[in-house]
Amino acid sequence: MLNNTSATKNVVIYACIYNGRYYKGKTQLSVDEQLKACREFAERNNLNVVGEYREKTRFSWKGIKRPQYSNMIEEHKDTQFQSILIYSWGRLYVDSLKYMFGKAQLIERGISILQARVKI
Repeated sequence: MLNNTSATKNVVIYACIYNGRYYKGKTQLSVDEQLKACREFAERNNLNVVGEYREKTRFSWKGIKRPQYSNMIEEHKDTQFQSILIYSWGRLYVDSLKYMFGKAQLIERGISILQARVKI
């Protein structure tokens, strides 16, 4: 569980499915299953979900275009969320270099990343 000593945190949920070699042969949760898991995580951890962003199509990392991700970042100022809740880290970036660059961009905007699926 998250530390609940502060006020309720506003979050948005981001869900998508990727094609490509990283996920080849691996089972992925559907977007709806990811959203359900994230909603349950938010409820258990007293998080206020203020929006949900779902990519409508599968895509690969080559020539990546994620319109819902872009919308979510653009709407950050209006929506006033503090964190993006994802099912797993691979929902944002598979490549570690892109992950570090992307995470730095989010931190600059004051956005943290929460993961619903935690490996033990």
